[in-house]
Amino acid sequence: MDPKKPLTLQDYIPLTGSIGDNGVTEYNLELDLPYGEFTPHIFLLEANKNDSSEGAGEPQPIPQQFMDFFSATCIPEPISREKQQQNDDMEEKENKEKEREARQAQKELEQRKARQKAEAQQQLLKQEQNSAKLKVYFSAMDLYFHKQEEDFNASMSLLSIYHLELHENFKYYASVCEPFYTRKENEMIPLQGFFHFVKLMNLTNSAEELISWFTQSLYEIDGMFSPVDDTLNIKGGMNYAQFLSAILKIGYLKAEQQTGQSNQAYKNALDEMFTNANIDIEKRKI
Repeated sequence: MDPKKPLTLQDYIPLTGSIGDNGVTEYNLELDLPYGEFTPHIFLLEANKNDSSEGAGEPQPIPQQFMDFFSATCIPEPISREKQQQNDDMEEKENKEKEREARQAQKELEQRKARQKAEAQQQLLKQEQNSAKLKVYFSAMDLYFHKQEEDFNASMSLLSIYHLELHENFKYYASVCEPFYTRKENEMIPLQGFFHFVKLMNLTNSAEELISWFTQSLYEIDGMFSPVDDTLNIKGGMNYAQFLSAILKIGYLKAEQQTGQSNQAYKNALDEMFTNANIDIEKRKI
């Protein structure tokens, strides 16, 4: 439409209104317009008007005093071609960014799976190696204190995982005293070393509780005695097999303290004990 040319009847678009529930007459029109600005102008054409005067039968602008009763809304809001191009460019950029993020997430997922697989293989290898090292100590341990097969399996599994950390702690306490036996398999630590390890691992709240464990359970370990006496004497201490047995028995004592005990209570107690960061002697040195 050329804005410089006068309007003809063909330039107007007739609208038929309908009265809504609120008594307001609404006019609706769908147009497929090109890019650019859109400004509606409202005209009034009186129907069946018998008037042969000049201008009769032609749309007339609505008097200004009545314009407050009219409103025009265009949905969606018209935009320029340049704006549409900007929107298209932004959408394309966002799609490319989403694709990049999806590829990165997939890459990280594959890397994480590969890392977890490698860690699982290393864990299995570590368990196999540690199980072989633990055989000599298992033969000296009384493992019949386990109440069910699941508890026994939990002990074997977790000891095979954490043997190196436990043994490093044991060797540290053994190094502070003159050795009583020459063979490494018979190496011993004083009870004070064991007491310190239990406190370091936050397994007990007081010395009284720890001593009570000996009268409740730990005295049953072959070679251990109650009441506890002369805790600095290496001869009255414990070897590595006794050290492991004492830790497992403490696992049962901790499980009994849990509320709502289940078949997994013992395993859960051991998990909580062994996942304590203080078990790693190398990290404690940092």
